[in-house]
Amino acid sequence: MKLLKVSEKNKDQFTECVQEKDRPTLVLFYADWCPHCQMFEPTWKAFAKKMGKYKKLQIAQVEYTNMDHVPKKYKKIRGFPTVQMMKGGKVLSEFNDVRTMDALEAYVKRYI
Repeated sequence: MKLLKVSEKNKDQFTECVQEKDRPTLVLFYADWCPHCQMFEPTWKAFAKKMGKYKKLQIAQVEYTNMDHVPKKYKKIRGFPTVQMMKGGKVLSEFNDVRTMDALEAYVKRYI
């Protein structure tokens, strides 16, 4: 599946993704102005492209200015960037490791 970038146009699609019971959704919450997010962006893009071949995983990203398009229960973000695994309408866990391809892959493999 290709990367879902949440906006006004596809906000319902985000809700459908994270509520799906059969496939987990990895979601990045970020802000364009955040230096940590800017440093993480190349890694995230490469990771999303690589993981796009897995049919058992969905990948989404939400920029801070589009947070209004995300249901309130998914807005418990303490900082940027935040990566969370969601499934069945629930946040399963938050990624708390070094922001590398290897660490992201290891994290995702626990859920697919």
